[in-house]
Amino acid sequence: MNVTEYDETVCKIILVSGSPGKTEDGELAIPQVLVMDRQGISNAGNNYKIRRLCKSVIELDLADNHLTDIAEVLKIVCEIPNLLSLNLGSNELTEFRNTESPETFPSLTDLAMNKTRISWTHIWRLLDMMPNLQKLYLSMNDLDTVPLEAGKVYPSVQLLSFNDNNLREWEDVLKLGYAFPNLKTLLVARNPISSITAWDENPAVFPHLSSLTISKTDIESWEEIDSLHMFPSLTEVQISGIPVLEGFEDIHKWQLPIARLPDITLLNRSVITKEERETCERAFIRYYVEKEDKPRRYFELVEKHGKLDPLADVNLTPQTEATVFLKYEENRWLAQIDLKQTVWDFKCKLGEWVGIAPSKLRVWFLETDMERGAEELRHNQKKLFTFHVRDGHEFTVEPKFTLVSV
Repeated sequence: MNVTEYDETVCKIILVSGSPGKTEDGELAIPQVLVMDRQGISNAGNNYKIRRLCKSVIELDLADNHLTDIAEVLKIVCEIPNLLSLNLGSNELTEFRNTESPETFPSLTDLAMNKTRISWTHIWRLLDMMPNLQKLYLSMNDLDTVPLEAGKVYPSVQLLSFNDNNLREWEDVLKLGYAFPNLKTLLVARNPISSITAWDENPAVFPHLSSLTISKTDIESWEEIDSLHMFPSLTEVQISGIPVLEGFEDIHKWQLPIARLPDITLLNRSVITKEERETCERAFIRYYVEKEDKPRRYFELVEKHGKLDPLADVNLTPQTEATVFLKYEENRWLAQIDLKQTVWDFKCKLGEWVGIAPSKLRVWFLETDMERGAEELRHNQKKLFTFHVRDGHEFTVEPKFTLVSV
């Protein structure tokens, strides 16, 4: 790889071949997206050189350096007037000396401070300087409470990633909602949260929340899952790896939550079609029809679909493998496939088979015993078993074509 090196007092800037290189005036042309991770940077250095070299930078990655004082970071940010995105991950940001930096940084919209050991005092102080921040990443900081201070409200923030911390109480999650009242996306995966309490408060605190990730938390009851319908705008949830789902077959991990949550359109990043929802709701009725302890949702669905008899003498356990036909151009083979894999995993294997990158091919599923037409596999995170694949069904592979004007 051909590179150009330019030695400065702060670090060494490396431009890969094909980057702008130098301007007509002989100045080094720094790209708009500047990645300076793992460079041993511990302080801002020469302000004038930063301003001269980085005036066009809009994304700056300073992850995994030796920065400890946030004041040094602000010295850098001050000299990059068009900066939109800043990544400070894996720097131990434990200090925040007084600084003569401007009071605000209105251009910044994305701030990542994952794995920085930053305190809430420093977080609030930084957020006060960033009135237009939209995305905030605070994962892996060992934060176990949210000490909300009066007046600390940041309405511009729409996404908060708070994974891999130590929150245990939903009360602290509510405090995040009070601090960021316009959140649309909230990720609190791998926090030891065991309940989603304050049902009456959730709608008021999270009126705009459309996506919630609570995967690998400690939620143990279906009642907590049912409470998600109290969020008025929620359409996407991720709940994989929680205790309440342990012991269920994969098909039930898919069907039961969908049936319980009528407004959800994506579950664990997989799209829920109208047909799938109806299938899941009917399966839910049959799952509970002979159980003594029936949830409220059961009666709602019986009113919608009617009371359905259990499927006697039918094994409802989904197949884990199927022998299917694979067709590409004029070739057609018989193959055994794993139905627990995702569409993307399947495309990767098919790509190796036909010699096409998985992102460059289309796959069609045809139930050969049905009259309806072929269905394209569009949603990469879905498991193959959700398509009800059986022995003898067929998958057709074809390349994506790009239209070129001539």
